[in-house]
Amino acid sequence: MNEEHPFVNRGRIDGQVSVVTFPMTSGFNTPHANEAVISQRGFRAEFADKLSALKEFIDGQTGNIPIFVRRAFACLIVSFVSAVTQLSASGEESSSPEYQIKAAFVLNFPKYVDWPPSAFAGTNSPIVIAVFGSNEVGAELEAACRGKIINGRQVMFKRVAAVDDSAGCNILFVGDSEKRNLPAIFEKLRNSSVLTVGESDDFIEKGGIINLTRHDQKISLEVNLIAAQLAGLRISSKLLRVAKVKLN
Repeated sequence: MNEEHPFVNRGRIDGQVSVVTFPMTSGFNTPHANEAVISQRGFRAEFADKLSALKEFIDGQTGNIPIFVRRAFACLIVSFVSAVTQLSASGEESSSPEYQIKAAFVLNFPKYVDWPPSAFAGTNSPIVIAVFGSNEVGAELEAACRGKIINGRQVMFKRVAAVDDSAGCNILFVGDSEKRNLPAIFEKLRNSSVLTVGESDDFIEKGGIINLTRHDQKISLEVNLIAAQLAGLRISSKLLRVAKVKLN
């Protein structure tokens, strides 16, 4: 098991109970991740507004700036405002940093979790990561899993469309939209060594193993140690030290 945790230096440990939080920024995987959460759409809209105001100012300077300069500069500003606005609109369709961070967490968990030998058919069997009910995180994970090898095993991705399909994987991420199905999912996975990961407020209380919660524009990590032990999973102390550990 690799003991070096890739997110430790991104977090903040508070109080007597270890709680790690991670800023939701698109540069989360760089060594100098910005602590501030920047809304690209808001920035672009604000910038476009300022350019429009600048255009109005230039148009008003009829006596101070030659007309051909004013016209050329006004056309340049209009073109740039249009480009920024289009970029802002297309940015709304792009993936949120929150989904990217959650996907990165899930993809890296196999480095810090030990499964019993019975969880794999053979030494070369892949690590299967499944997603149920989160198209956004699923899209990020599907792309990240391509060609990925962890601890000598290929990582495979699959989508789960029904509770009955939740078996047969090593990691199952359950989106908030499927929280109503949590009791059925946990019943289906009873006595199986599946690492369940969620994003609902009551995921841990209902029997989930790892929860990725959002608080104040940051992602917090929670671990249900009893549920992990019942599933036969051993979680690295490195991961536990940067998580809020719950014993229930």
